[in-house]
Amino acid sequence: MTTSIVGEAPAREHTAGGSGGMTRLLILFTLSGMAGLIYEVVWFQLLRLTIGTDAQSLGILLACFMAGLFVGSFSYARVVPAKWHPLRTYAVLELGIGAMALAMPYAIGWIRAAYLSHAASPQATLVWRCLIATGLLLPPTILMGATLPALARWVRSDERQVGSIGRLYAINIIGAVVGTLGGALALLPWLGVVGANMVGVGINAFVALVAGTMRLDYHPPHTAELAISRDVTGGLPVYLAYSLNGAAALSFEVLWSRLLSMAFGATVYAFALVLGVFLLGLGTGGVVGSAWAPRLRRPRRAFAALQLSITAAIAGTPWLMHVAPLWFIDFDTAHAGDPWLLTLTNLVRATAIVFPGAFLWGMSFPFALAGLGKGLGDAARPVGKLYAYNTVGAVIGSLATSFVLIPQFGSSVGTAHVILLPVAAAVVLLLPARWPGWIKFVFALAVVVVALATPLASLGNEQLRDSLRRIDDVPVFVWSIVGAAVVGVGMILATYVRYWWSFLLASAAICVAFTTAVPVQLYMFGRYYAYRGVGREFAEVLAFEEGAMEPVVVFRDLNGTLQVAINSKVCASTVPEDMTVQRLLGHLPVMLSSDPSNVLVVGLGAGVTAGAVSVHDAVKHLDIVELEPKVAKAARLFGDYNAHVLDNPKTNVIIEDGRHLISTTKKKYGVITSDPIAPFLAGSAMLYTVQYYQACRDALIDGGVFCQWMGMSGMDDENVKSLLAAFAEAFPGGTIWITQYDVVMVGSTKPMHIDVQSIARQLAAEPVVRESLAEVGLGTVDNLLSCFVCTCKSLSGFLQGVVPNRDSTLGIQYTGWMAYYERRLLPVERLFVGLRDYDPNVFILPAGEAQSFREKIEKEWSRYEKALERREKAHAERMRQRRAEVGD
Repeated sequence: MTTSIVGEAPAREHTAGGSGGMTRLLILFTLSGMAGLIYEVVWFQLLRLTIGTDAQSLGILLACFMAGLFVGSFSYARVVPAKWHPLRTYAVLELGIGAMALAMPYAIGWIRAAYLSHAASPQATLVWRCLIATGLLLPPTILMGATLPALARWVRSDERQVGSIGRLYAINIIGAVVGTLGGALALLPWLGVVGANMVGVGINAFVALVAGTMRLDYHPPHTAELAISRDVTGGLPVYLAYSLNGAAALSFEVLWSRLLSMAFGATVYAFALVLGVFLLGLGTGGVVGSAWAPRLRRPRRAFAALQLSITAAIAGTPWLMHVAPLWFIDFDTAHAGDPWLLTLTNLVRATAIVFPGAFLWGMSFPFALAGLGKGLGDAARPVGKLYAYNTVGAVIGSLATSFVLIPQFGSSVGTAHVILLPVAAAVVLLLPARWPGWIKFVFALAVVVVALATPLASLGNEQLRDSLRRIDDVPVFVWSIVGAAVVGVGMILATYVRYWWSFLLASAAICVAFTTAVPVQLYMFGRYYAYRGVGREFAEVLAFEEGAMEPVVVFRDLNGTLQVAINSKVCASTVPEDMTVQRLLGHLPVMLSSDPSNVLVVGLGAGVTAGAVSVHDAVKHLDIVELEPKVAKAARLFGDYNAHVLDNPKTNVIIEDGRHLISTTKKKYGVITSDPIAPFLAGSAMLYTVQYYQACRDALIDGGVFCQWMGMSGMDDENVKSLLAAFAEAFPGGTIWITQYDVVMVGSTKPMHIDVQSIARQLAAEPVVRESLAEVGLGTVDNLLSCFVCTCKSLSGFLQGVVPNRDSTLGIQYTGWMAYYERRLLPVERLFVGLRDYDPNVFILPAGEAQSFREKIEKEWSRYEKALERREKAHAERMRQRRAEVGD
């Protein structure tokens, strides 16, 4: 049977499998995409637990994953002979991916143990992080990157080639949507990381089995077809344009993830929702583009017009970020307790913002294929090269946006920067063919640098907005001339230029992108922006900084209290209830430790906890580990409340992932006090696991004390029990304490014993400590110790049958968002008041004073419970009034 080349009838080997053969391949490649995204979710979670979650580690993981895809796609046609059957090769690739995935959790576990026990200096640690990520991620991702070129080789050179390959690309991405949402919201919460990973392995095994046994004829390409695939040298503009396309797409994915995670709450659910809509847009765009691309008469010009059209789809992001939260505000208010209805409205918002641009980016792949030629010969080579160029652009765009563009210029005007990339892609495609390729390459690289690493767009944004503010000063005749000029240019374009409308769209889009910005209130109030931001429930913004990891805003509310919002959630403030728990977290563990000379505080926030630690005379050295450097600038504004801790010579601030530092440090601390963000927010659940608490215990001296905050807002009973069970497993002799809205867990390397007289002496000897506690109503021994609830041992019945939060599950990260979206405020006082259990073995007292001390504590408990009843009645009345207002 002879094979066809360009211009001949459709390839005859398709008659063996026909359209049914392509249909089966589409199903298999859908499953491949599903497995690939399951792996990405699972492997990244496991590796973050090993090498940390700071900006460097996340950048390393992303770069290694994408680098593997690049190597696999670029090298496949050069390494695998064309005579090998593509489906058999594809089966081997899938089998190899599954085999490596099967070993991945165990390999990571073994490497983690070795790495954490031998980690040395920060420089050496960085090198080892790179080696670990490279060694583990490159092999399987190289095979993943080779799967599309492998299947593309089976699609022979004819008029259907571009459309068929485009459908393969599109259906693979649609499978990735299922993998993303299923992995993050179903598999991981139900099966844990090992179980979810095994699902991916099973999918790979099934795909390999079916692909390896499919009886579809394949005839290696003729010399003429191989020559066609090698002769796509004039395709450099298409490759460069598609690389810029990848840079713009991944840059905007980062920007959308940052902005929408604030609008929806920075939960795993929010990130999965944004990524799911983005991938769905790519997939559906790929399907439509695959049907359209083969009919294009001038595909490169059409590809250029598509890039210009993308600017119109993405330019309105800042404006939409302002107005989208206002959609359905009455509906959201009326159904505030139903997370699924709130999810539905958030899906509409995400779709309106993300889907149009993602859809057009999805169309770009088949349009780029068509731009290479109607017949590609042995498609493995040009398809692999095109995919490789796009991957390089994606790596550059995502990393530069995360670590340069956002920290230096902010996500608000980031759209104005990135919108230059699709414009540059169109320009590259429209440059004269006779120009040397190196000029086009240099131009593309220069635009990337200007867009992602210079303040050009930021300055332009400011100048244009300033000009618009002075619009009333512009004479009418000037606007008449400008209007006439715009109409004239439009008529000339419409008369002489093909796809003239795309140029007008791009011009309007650039104007919109350069004159709009995301309101700062969104960074402050997040998903409550529609309720609070528009109502301006703040007096003034004192500082606004965006870091690679999270945005930080310090503002003063209408009552005059200072608040700091990190990732759109207020995490510290000078509100009395917040000050109480922040001071307790600082003072209590220092007063209970056998030797508090060296202290580690995990999480800086407003610095109040660290400041409380610093005023103790016994503390000689204070390490503060913080993930985001910009938080330090915010903490300085709380100097009057945190004892100016950052200027204290005792203090050493370490920019690092707190868990990674504790797991790798050789230093021993007398006190570790951990004040992370809420456990249901993305990434923070790993600071509430059994393994984290065990690492903290191992980093303590003998008799050292560990202390951690656990907030109750947005939690349900099962979440709380899971976290308490995790702490109790690591610190069986630990204790539980409460303030009005918060829980504090305190444990030690030994069973806890509280020397009441020792605490009294410390309060008497250190007036600064006593005054600090007195400011929050805890200035006496009785007041302070009345926060005590019980020992972990006494919780055994309460926690019976509860599954602790572990690294292998991080259950609260995948279930906590439900309670968060139901706006639950768990009545922490009512729950824990019922658990109070005075244990005489905990308190060390002089002979004869035990009974009187117990009576004092129980009297404080009684006073506390009466105050609780008053607060509950006031809260019930407020809720009744709110419901009445909604009903009206």
